[in-house]
Amino acid sequence: MPSDDHAVVIAVRFENADRAGETLSADMVVDASGRGNLTCNLLEAIGRATPEETVIGVDIGYATAVFAIPDDAPSDWKAICAKR
Repeated sequence: MPSDDHAVVIAVRFENADRAGETLSADMVVDASGRGNLTCNLLEAIGRATPEETVIGVDIGYATAVFAIPDDAPSDWKAICAKR
């Protein structure tokens, strides 16, 4: 939420755990939403330029799996390695 003169951000609006809208005053706001759309939309709405975009490529991946632990599994085992 910008100040009246659109010079600074003075508050943020958000949805709380009860799904009710709230406004929280702030001296500094960091957009950690992941894509920056909220910040860019605000800047455009108040007539400010959006910042130059820097893209940092990340070449990683991850996977998650759930395994059933056999009833007779030893209690000191730490991991499972599976081959495809």
